[in-house]
Amino acid sequence: MPGVFTIDKDKNVVPTKDALSLVPELAELSDEEFKYIIIVYDQRFSPYWQKPIEERKILALKRLYGGKKPKIEEKEKVKKGIEAYKSITYDERYEAIDAGKSKLARLNSNLADPNIINSRDLADIEKAIEIVQRMVDKNLEQVIRDEEKVNIKGDKGLSWLEKMRRSRKLFELKMKEPVK
Repeated sequence: MPGVFTIDKDKNVVPTKDALSLVPELAELSDEEFKYIIIVYDQRFSPYWQKPIEERKILALKRLYGGKKPKIEEKEKVKKGIEAYKSITYDERYEAIDAGKSKLARLNSNLADPNIINSRDLADIEKAIEIVQRMVDKNLEQVIRDEEKVNIKGDKGLSWLEKMRRSRKLFELKMKEPVK
């Protein structure tokens, strides 16, 4: 299977040679740590990709560690692994989708707030929800369309290694941008 990881016969998640050639930090992670990163930060293969990132973190901890809640993201090698993984899977559209999902979660909680009773405030929240949802849907449709194009073209598209290299370059540029 091309891409960032494969699953071996023992159901362990293993970084591919291409991924390791770009980000050797992934080799330092345990199977559980790597699974956590995929579940939380992967926009294509996570079973929880449609949920806001905060919720994905909670679900990943429950799935991998049961009732325990280890402070996995405080480990230095996991922090490095997250940044490395994000760098080779980076796509601005997924970032926009994630930001939109988080905003939708906040807006929906505001809508459910019993202290907000002014009809104008409620209407503003509903309008904001519609706008953000359209933005999320638009980015998601674009991602799906691009995925279908790659599948239709077959081998004519970029190799996984080249996609990861481009993602890493975009990620590095994005991280260098001043905060607005």
